[in-house]
Amino acid sequence: MIFPLILLSQAASNLQDTGTFIIPEGIKEIGEYQYANLSNFTKISFPNSLEIIHKHAFNSCNSLESLKLPPNLLIIENNSFESCSNLKTVIFHSQNTEVSQCSFRYCIKLETIQLPSNLKYISSNLFANCINLQTIQLPESLKYVDEYAFTGCSGLQHIEIPPNVTSIGTDCFYGCFNLQTIQLPISLKFIHDDAFSGCSSLQHIEIPPNVTSIDLIVFAIAQIFKQYNFLYH
Repeated sequence: MIFPLILLSQAASNLQDTGTFIIPEGIKEIGEYQYANLSNFTKISFPNSLEIIHKHAFNSCNSLESLKLPPNLLIIENNSFESCSNLKTVIFHSQNTEVSQCSFRYCIKLETIQLPSNLKYISSNLFANCINLQTIQLPESLKYVDEYAFTGCSGLQHIEIPPNVTSIGTDCFYGCFNLQTIQLPISLKFIHDDAFSGCSSLQHIEIPPNVTSIDLIVFAIAQIFKQYNFLYH
């Protein structure tokens, strides 16, 4: 069951005085662009029945400030909450398992993210250009971090890559110029092009012994070989 397309006047009828937009119980899917560009609510009350949020469903909902996602949500498709410029907090349920690319790109006020404990990968561009994001705890279930995942997150200062991650994608932390420390796991095998390019504040990095593929351009602009203590076993 997909929640039928609604007009602005109908959307207003689902809005509480608290600024919470209520999506009724029984709804399993929210369609593409269904609520894109609506700006009259600060929170969303999702039904427990919800399983899929389709592409661009809440794109550019610029009054939205916080999200708490329901337990039975299986898939968040591409660009679902992209460019929600006032979104500050996102809390996933532990059972949420798939968050597709660009879902939170350009959420420029995003500060706090509680990721699902069973998440297997950080998809491409997931948090790209979230410039107020200063720290994020990645779940231990994580296997890889895809390309551009945190590119342009200029507020990010420290990150610890979990112990089962084997690959860090192209441009993953590109332009994170306030990133000072990053801890890489022993499981890591691949660091792709420009992964840390533009990380001009990076002070120290230790490359684990199992890394079999790395390119010098990974550290372009940071010039880590000249400026910092670079260790390779």
